[in-house]
Amino acid sequence: MPDDEPLRVVLQREIELEPVRIQFREWPGYAGPLILLSSADTDADPIAVIAAELAPRYRILSLACSPHVVPPVHAARVAELLDQFGFSRPVLIALDGCAPIAILIAAHRATAGLVLIDSGDGVPESITCPVLILRTETLAIDAVEAFVVECMRCPSSG
Repeated sequence: MPDDEPLRVVLQREIELEPVRIQFREWPGYAGPLILLSSADTDADPIAVIAAELAPRYRILSLACSPHVVPPVHAARVAELLDQFGFSRPVLIALDGCAPIAILIAAHRATAGLVLIDSGDGVPESITCPVLILRTETLAIDAVEAFVVECMRCPSSG
């Protein structure tokens, strides 16, 4: 590996927060955190692509959402996990079916920004942080990173 190539580390863990078991991967990084929510946990998942591109510039936590837990319960447990990690004002990035969980978290907790991928076109008025809505087929990592940079510059959002 060249000297100027950053070391890419991925940690895999599982946490049980009754009644939710959360499987997650963590990419250590310098800024952030970015919280990625997806029901898939494969390298082909757009969330994994985002993580691979943005780490180690950003600390990234990718959480696998369970389809067997109702969104309000799942959102409460994810918010609890974020508190335990000491994450304040994260940028939430959600894919498809995990959007309701991310929206619930953003509605009740300080959030720097919200990125929704393949999850419809609207967000409730209760969301006060900046929102970026994207489609997988037109996903541009540069656009995601530019949005993240802007969200982290504005301490009053969310």
